[in-house]
Amino acid sequence: MKMDFKKLGITLIAICPVAIFAQDDAASPAAEYETLLRDIRGLEAYNALRQRQIRAQEDDLDDVSNSIVRVPGLERQLPPLLIEMTNGLREFVELDLPFLEEERSNRIANLYLIIENPDVPDSQKLRRVLEAWAIEVEYGNAFHTESGEEIIDGMPRAVDYVILGRVGLLYQTPDDDAITAAWDHGSGSWITLDAAHRNPVRQAIRMARSQIAPDLLLLPTLPPQP
Repeated sequence: MKMDFKKLGITLIAICPVAIFAQDDAASPAAEYETLLRDIRGLEAYNALRQRQIRAQEDDLDDVSNSIVRVPGLERQLPPLLIEMTNGLREFVELDLPFLEEERSNRIANLYLIIENPDVPDSQKLRRVLEAWAIEVEYGNAFHTESGEEIIDGMPRAVDYVILGRVGLLYQTPDDDAITAAWDHGSGSWITLDAAHRNPVRQAIRMARSQIAPDLLLLPTLPPQP
């Protein structure tokens, strides 16, 4: 049987050693032909697999291209979303208990500056806004104290605040005849407490500063107004 080697192409190169080995064993032309057919079928199966892989890659490229096309739309939607989230955060802080007011106001003001800055990547803008919201959420579980100043009887007085998450906000002057007050969210003003609450609030301040071990305390809180 005469073989057309031009048509075999790369298959001939792959099977030449096998064909020579068969001739050395005095194999029949039929056996040689069967070997060629097996190799051809193997290459056909391999080519079919590669074709499927190429089609899958083409589909992936189409998906990437479609995603790239949608990115400009997302970029246009992100700035107004960031502004809306920051506006909501500002309103939340304005309606919340008045603690850490300067720190919280500065954080929000910085957010507006970052959002308006064209040199800051959008991903960083979004991260900073989400971080600011996360900080506000953490305040809900906070128990800490800070020093500040309040106008008491027309005079500025140094005070120590006690922040009980979003449940209560108290202050006490750091003197022997301490004045103690609780924030009334309904009226938006401080309510002076009687002397019976002086010691528990003082203990809470020391506890928040880790000056004494944690313990159970009965602290006054004013319920929110309907």
